[in-house]
Amino acid sequence: MLRLLAWVAAALYIVFIIIHPPQGVMYALLGSLGLAVGLAAQDGIRNLLAGTMMLFNPPFRVGDMVEIGGQYGEVVRLDLSVTWLRTFDDNTVMVPNAEILKQAVVNSNSGELYELVVVTLDLPVTVPIRAVKELAADAARRCPYTYLKLPINIVVEPRHDRRFLLRFSIKAYVTDVRLERLMASDIAERTFEELTARQLIDARWDVPA
Repeated sequence: MLRLLAWVAAALYIVFIIIHPPQGVMYALLGSLGLAVGLAAQDGIRNLLAGTMMLFNPPFRVGDMVEIGGQYGEVVRLDLSVTWLRTFDDNTVMVPNAEILKQAVVNSNSGELYELVVVTLDLPVTVPIRAVKELAADAARRCPYTYLKLPINIVVEPRHDRRFLLRFSIKAYVTDVRLERLMASDIAERTFEELTARQLIDARWDVPA
């Protein structure tokens, strides 16, 4: 920043003090310079205005898990012009604030430490639905990352992928938003281990007939 200011000051001194062009030329130079700066800075100005608007009506805050423009992660920093996210792959994503106001923003926890996690399992239509729901609910309750003060629900819906399937959606709350992936993996592992141990599914069931 200091180097940029030094160069700008030197350029202005050379043009207006040493060269000292006629007044009409000076006005033309200033007008051209102002137009160029305005065109170059229009995106930055939009981002600054968007950041100012977000100060009065914030859609999220630091620590929230949000999805913006296909990027999902934790809000780690808020600036007037950009918002910084950290994804589960430990990547830092910079999102311009003007882009945030143009699209839908999904906030998973809205300032709370816990959030709803949905674990989906696709199983053949031949599985006993009631037994699978009980095993899935028990796996969610035994998971060390589950927030047990809030309810656990199992939703079943049909779908088709080369054959008819049943999709079991295990809906439970995690104690800390940063443990979301660990919780989903743990519940899925426990459920499949129990299903296999009780011979409710066959490891070769997904092979096309």
